[in-house]
Amino acid sequence: MLFKKENPINDRRLYDYYPSTFMMVLFGIYAFLSFYEAYITKLIGSVTIYLIFALIVLLLYKYKYIKVRYYHYCIIAWLAFKMLSALWVWNGYNKMISAQILGHIGMVALFCVLTVVNFEETAIRLILEFFKIASFSMSILTIFFSSGYVSGATGQAVESRVVLTLFGAQYDPNNMAAFYLFGISVALYFLLCERRQILFNLVVCVLNVFSLLQTSSRAGFLSLIAICILFAVSPLNKEEKAIDRFKRLGILLVGGVIVYFFVFRYVFPDALSRLLATSSYGDGSGRISIWNNALELFYANPFFGSGWGCYWGYNNYYHAVHNTYLQNLCDVGVFGTVLFMVPIVRIFVLSFKRKYYFPAIFVCAGLMPAFFLDSTNKRFFWNAIIFATMILNSNMKIIVAENERREKRKKKKSDQEAATCKYIKQR
Repeated sequence: MLFKKENPINDRRLYDYYPSTFMMVLFGIYAFLSFYEAYITKLIGSVTIYLIFALIVLLLYKYKYIKVRYYHYCIIAWLAFKMLSALWVWNGYNKMISAQILGHIGMVALFCVLTVVNFEETAIRLILEFFKIASFSMSILTIFFSSGYVSGATGQAVESRVVLTLFGAQYDPNNMAAFYLFGISVALYFLLCERRQILFNLVVCVLNVFSLLQTSSRAGFLSLIAICILFAVSPLNKEEKAIDRFKRLGILLVGGVIVYFFVFRYVFPDALSRLLATSSYGDGSGRISIWNNALELFYANPFFGSGWGCYWGYNNYYHAVHNTYLQNLCDVGVFGTVLFMVPIVRIFVLSFKRKYYFPAIFVCAGLMPAFFLDSTNKRFFWNAIIFATMILNSNMKIIVAENERREKRKKKKSDQEAATCKYIKQR
């Protein structure tokens, strides 16, 4: 059985961990480094990987005990098998392995360490706030420090694709869009599900959407639409009626019309033409030919793959695959890809089983852009998987339910008191 039966609320076999103030500060630093890594690296060199390993060591020191689950074994087995696949790759020790190996080890280790315990729900919320604020800060900085994306292929600035530029460094527009999606997802959750900081979260959504559209990222644009639809049609609580979802869907449609007629047509007309040219979606960065080249490698060894980084230089294609899932199939085949997908599929299975849809929606912010990017070495991709799993393992859902019941009891008591007063006055 691929997925074992789990507790309908959270896994009480895991140890509840309450991070100290110092540990939460480290999480805040990690959140901002995850977003600004390219700019910081340009200025002072790579530091994020050292913080990750420091965070791992400190957490393991703080834990009283841990519970290793089946999905931990699967992701560790995927990494071990991928490293083993370097033995049969046709081009030997290549650029991809040297560029990715340290990041792979760090993110798999971080995933395991952060998900072998139950993080306390207030800590989860604070971590999500860190990521939301980091994402929001990028959209604010984009207003003042943005420029056209300089394409690596041509060396020319593409004025219709605006990205944050600091210290001469830029992110790929698709990566920038993924960072903005994080803030949008968390802000929508607090806005719609918990109705917290309504004005601030609304501002975060508006500015992040505006900045995302500036990137002209097709991956970001499609992911944004999918996430908004998921928030619109997913029941936010068990007592919610279908009419409430129709109202949210109506608001989404009105917002889409406003974006189209005012933002796109008058602010980003070039971005509109690029995003709506669906026939050319596969042609971006030569993706169709790159994907066909990668598929040739996959078909050559579909079960175990052709080895880590096998696509680099194959048929003189010195490019990334630009698709995380196809890249996995090339590297480690169906066998390795199934191992890799187990923690991801678990997020969706448990989210729908528990009727708590936010983890599934949140992970989409990292998974959907990965259809157009090689993301197995990207922070946004792993952070989406890690924190969606942490949310499922935490007691966020039960706390929200308890708060709802508490509010209902208060309202019921207030109504009873009002009815009693009315009866006394009538007497």
